[in-house]
Amino acid sequence: MVAKFAGRRRGGRLVCPEKSGTIVPQEGLLKFLPVLPAIACVALLAPSAAATDRYYRDSYGVSPSGRFRVDAKSPDNAGERPQPFAAGFTYTLTDTTTKKTVWARKQPMTRAKGDSSAHSSEGSPMAVFVNDDGIVAARLARDTLLFLDPADGHKRGEAEVLKVFPKAQHDQFVSHTTAGPKWSQESDWFFLSVPGADKQPAATYFVVRPFWNHRLVIDVATAKHVDLGSHANAASADALANAEASVKRLLTATIAEESRRAMAALTVTPEALANSKDYGVYWGLSTALHTIGFLKLTDAEAGLRSLEKIMGSGLEEVGELRSSVREAP
Repeated sequence: MVAKFAGRRRGGRLVCPEKSGTIVPQEGLLKFLPVLPAIACVALLAPSAAATDRYYRDSYGVSPSGRFRVDAKSPDNAGERPQPFAAGFTYTLTDTTTKKTVWARKQPMTRAKGDSSAHSSEGSPMAVFVNDDGIVAARLARDTLLFLDPADGHKRGEAEVLKVFPKAQHDQFVSHTTAGPKWSQESDWFFLSVPGADKQPAATYFVVRPFWNHRLVIDVATAKHVDLGSHANAASADALANAEASVKRLLTATIAEESRRAMAALTVTPEALANSKDYGVYWGLSTALHTIGFLKLTDAEAGLRSLEKIMGSGLEEVGELRSSVREAP
């Protein structure tokens, strides 16, 4: 049984582009699987920006194996009340196996003559990521991706993100607020390593998949976007039947990693939900539910049953999440 869902933006509220998801008509959460793809329609537990001020919080990322950790911290966030438009961030890469700092890099700042404060031509980070090779990616405030070298942290390149999407997608899916564009709810951001063809070395990419599922894939070595042709929103091997060999290989690996990440997110524990100090756990779960619907991951049934039990645990945060799922149109 397959359910269709379609969506648009209304008043800044996020709803989903048309896709389909496989339905298992069971009791509990499973009977709500028709709306699971539409979970991206609900801005889970996160306050919307109602003012012009933007807050760039300290953030961190850990590589998949756990070997590397990257931190981005600003002195503007050191007090009880973080300052808007935080800057002066220091990126620090740590090898967790040795507990030693690999490198530290400061956000470049300049002070014009007569100015009371310094400014940076490089946006402040909104999120940071690191892979098992120690390559760091930072999503900057201007919706670009900054790539930092694993050896010494120097800037390897910077790639546009939001500006790359076609104008028609901007018009349909991006909300413009006084605090800037709003578009990245339920988006997935991750490094991807793809084995080379014909004994070529593996290549490293960075994938951004927004809630409307039009992927961007960036070659980390060059910071250039890969031309995916008409296959940017492919959800299965069948959809790649006519793709060029290189695109098929790349997107096959992408779909496999998206599936792995979604299934892993379903293993969230009540403790993780109760003790989370930010919305990261909820955003990750929301993205995972969206991915399950988009890729039609019928193998997620057991994980969804476990999630149903967690949602009945009485935790306030889980109760709000449960309500969000059940009230989705």
